[in-house]
Amino acid sequence: MISLASKLSLLGRVLLLLLLSSLFSGCTSHRLERMVQDAPIGRGFSIGNIYSADRLPAELRRVALLPVQLDYDDFQGRARFNRILSSQLRRAGRFEVVQIEESELYDVIGRRQILLQESIPIALVHYLKARGLDGVFQLNVDEFVMYRPFTIGVHARLFQLEKQPVLWEVNELFRSTDEGVIISARRYAQENVGNRYPFNDSYASLRGPFLFSEFVIHEVVNTLPLAFGR
Repeated sequence: MISLASKLSLLGRVLLLLLLSSLFSGCTSHRLERMVQDAPIGRGFSIGNIYSADRLPAELRRVALLPVQLDYDDFQGRARFNRILSSQLRRAGRFEVVQIEESELYDVIGRRQILLQESIPIALVHYLKARGLDGVFQLNVDEFVMYRPFTIGVHARLFQLEKQPVLWEVNELFRSTDEGVIISARRYAQENVGNRYPFNDSYASLRGPFLFSEFVIHEVVNTLPLAFGR
């Protein structure tokens, strides 16, 4: 026969489990409620001005990432864009990324940046080949409005170092007032930014110029084709 003390102990444990279950289910319910209320609904932004090969060549394994070109002289801004671009390319995993610093570029060709409209100087081609690189990735920020509403114009391309045919190129303008851009930025924030203090909702990527820039670069980079055999 179970003693009264044992019965009371068992009852206590049951009540504790019920209480904990209620608390956790309540927290989950509130989290789900916030997620549903914060869910971006509608059609996102689609990059339209793009050329892309079906697949990247299998021999394109190591790619030189040249310094980002800005339409005005801002060393800190360029440095932040370089970090964002390098991070997003590595996350995409299409190829190994080898960052070419501005100082390194200056040592080779006497300049710190190269425009997309220019041909790659032959001295730089020889230097990159000597380092065992197979291709070049360039990105120009043609327009950058740092105050709301944010606007970023991006022109980027990827080509093989030996043959130099363009494998992929994007030229697009992102405005933070565009409904499709807002929806896509919110979806990106939910997956990548929303858990960063102090942001905890889907509007995080629309709250600062470089948070918005991170979303833009992510959208651009993720249009890169996959490589053969992947």
